[in-house]
Amino acid sequence: MEPPLHPVISLLHATRSRPELALQCRQKWLAAASNPDQVEHLFAFDADDEDSCKALSGYSHHVVQVKEGGCVAAWNLAAANARGQVLVQLSDDWVPVEGWDESILARLGDLDMPKVLKISDGHRWDDLLCMAICTRARYEKQGFFLAPVYFGLYSDDEFSFRAFQDGVVVDARDLVFRHVHPDHDNAAPMDGTYQRQNVLSREIHGRQLFISRNPGALRGWLHMHGQVRHYVSLGDSATTEATLPRISVIMRTHNRPQFMRRALDSIAQQSYPNVELVIVAHGDALDYAPDLLRNAKVASRFHAQIIQAAPGSSLGGMLNQGIAAATGHWIIALDDDDTWHHTCLERLATVLQTKVSPVPRAAACQYLMVHEAITESGEVVESYRAKSGEEVESLLITRQIARNQIVIHGFLFEKSLWSELGGYREDLPVGEDWDFNLRSILLTDILLLPEPLAYYHIRQNSLDQTHTAGRQLHINMQAHMTNCEVRRIADSPEGRSQLFLAGQISLAISELRDEIGRLRSDVAVYRKRETSLQKRLSATKEKLRLTKKQLKEEKESTRAVRKLWVFKLLHRLRF
Repeated sequence: MEPPLHPVISLLHATRSRPELALQCRQKWLAAASNPDQVEHLFAFDADDEDSCKALSGYSHHVVQVKEGGCVAAWNLAAANARGQVLVQLSDDWVPVEGWDESILARLGDLDMPKVLKISDGHRWDDLLCMAICTRARYEKQGFFLAPVYFGLYSDDEFSFRAFQDGVVVDARDLVFRHVHPDHDNAAPMDGTYQRQNVLSREIHGRQLFISRNPGALRGWLHMHGQVRHYVSLGDSATTEATLPRISVIMRTHNRPQFMRRALDSIAQQSYPNVELVIVAHGDALDYAPDLLRNAKVASRFHAQIIQAAPGSSLGGMLNQGIAAATGHWIIALDDDDTWHHTCLERLATVLQTKVSPVPRAAACQYLMVHEAITESGEVVESYRAKSGEEVESLLITRQIARNQIVIHGFLFEKSLWSELGGYREDLPVGEDWDFNLRSILLTDILLLPEPLAYYHIRQNSLDQTHTAGRQLHINMQAHMTNCEVRRIADSPEGRSQLFLAGQISLAISELRDEIGRLRSDVAVYRKRETSLQKRLSATKEKLRLTKKQLKEEKESTRAVRKLWVFKLLHRLRF
């Protein structure tokens, strides 16, 4: 089929390593078009894709010469060579509807105007434009089809977000082009092309790019819950493109260089673009911290500094020294042996930018307990991960008094809150974060992000970790802090009355717990008896089965004997 002389629509088809599927896709789209003579189809693929170069060279095509150029480079190359008034993004896994070309043209209307069409893929119903379709006027105004800084992931986010910002989106969600992708269709295999496109490193890089280029997206596109994309207008461009508040990460380190390297990598992977790192080094950390920081990716991406911990500093004292040197609007701590999910800071910042009243000053997320061990060769090996405990939907003062529900590196708060509270207590050997969290929630609500984005690493029998080596100290500190709160309440007659009622409630709960314990014991006994009876019943059934079998065999044997006796009798009578 010869290319049309004056195409109206250009199909920009990026493909890699699956030419048979690409050709099938091409055939489907041209066959389903009402006016195929007005549709231009262009393949685009990487120069190192030998299969595609060999199989598709006989069709209209363009080759990306940049090594591992990726799908965005392919779509842009096809767009640069396209002649149609409408540009349609295409990959191997899209299925058209009959007359798709007329449907697109009818919904776009005036093709001389910059417009972007919002169709449905049959799965997503949010604002993400899962297939980029735009007029040439929109393409020329942007200067590219998809932003060329992307490899693939999040290029659709920027295309969508900026289209909504510019007010050029035409809603056509009733027009459904099915996307046969492994994320939606179990029958679609996760082949090498999908795997290559969706590796974690590209997810991290793409999200970092998107937020740094579109800071307004934190409030106007990306939201605190899941993968849903929903555009919210933030008003004038000065507001939407304003610099995001800085987050200062405070890291305490001492004699754990192998873990500090991992923690630095975790900071470098964060999708939030405005971060500074303040390392409070103690003892021999002053020797290894500068080299680790110099060679870490975080040093090239964020501002970082190392300060020396004051002699004899407690854990709270080291935090206070780091925060005092910080310049960020928000503060969070990350100890040198813990890590984050790569969206942790971004998602917490999004929570604090939520428009609610009163304005939130602190946010927390749930966390995972990462159990690990150090081998004799010094390698850190993860054993398993577990949730931190019960599912918590909101942070309440009553629960926070009883147990610290917030892990230190899952708690983002305003620096002004730290100032008002007088910082962390420096007289506590452990539990300084619990005390600070409790005083924080007594002053302001702490919004909870109910997802485990902070990873708390635990090494059993470790001497360099307070959670394990100082476990009894933590237990004692929990009792001390709880009793301090009780004593404070008991200073007034009203408080003593409340404590009396609390004591009665506690007694009732204790008695109920004892009764539950007795019931559990009774249930265990009954279950044991039931198991014994089941065994006896099974044995009896087996005996009954064997007895029936024996009776049947004896009956058959008797019948055979009778037949033989009758036969012999008849034989004698005969003679």
